[in-house]
Amino acid sequence: MSEPAILHHSFDLLCAFDEVVSLGYKENVSLSQVRSVLEGESHEEKIQDIIARNKEAEAKEELKRRAKQLEMQRREQQKRASGQGYPSSMGGMAGGYMPAPRYETPAASEYRTPSPAPTASKPAFKGAGMKLGRKGKQSDLISALGGDAEVESEVEAEPEPKVEATEVSTDVLEKVEQER
Repeated sequence: MSEPAILHHSFDLLCAFDEVVSLGYKENVSLSQVRSVLEGESHEEKIQDIIARNKEAEAKEELKRRAKQLEMQRREQQKRASGQGYPSSMGGMAGGYMPAPRYETPAASEYRTPSPAPTASKPAFKGAGMKLGRKGKQSDLISALGGDAEVESEVEAEPEPKVEATEVSTDVLEKVEQER
């Protein structure tokens, strides 16, 4: 292991030491137990990241849908406005008098704002249960979690210097003093 690799995985190492040492006392924990705890924590973080990305994507889709709806309303209003135009001259009248256009109150339908889609019509869970032979969100989740193996292989690919294996033990003494 090199120093940059250790710095890159410093948070993971800190979590591993936290599993081994509890309240200042060394616990008898195997390497596989520490590894399973660390993998469990990273799995939860990845699930939260996937959920956050899905929420962002849904928000973007909703924004696009509302933008399209507003654009359609603008076009409809422009069509209505161009249809109500008055001719610039009054045929053969030479008087030059042109009546001022009256202000017409818009119909009640123009005052309505687009109502948001009812949330009850959209089910919270879109899945239809387990189906054989169908790849879906689960395969995306598994492929997203597959990135861990790549990081570990990078660290293992570096040549490691041979060091004599010795047991290491640490004792931590904590003193708490009360002021009088």
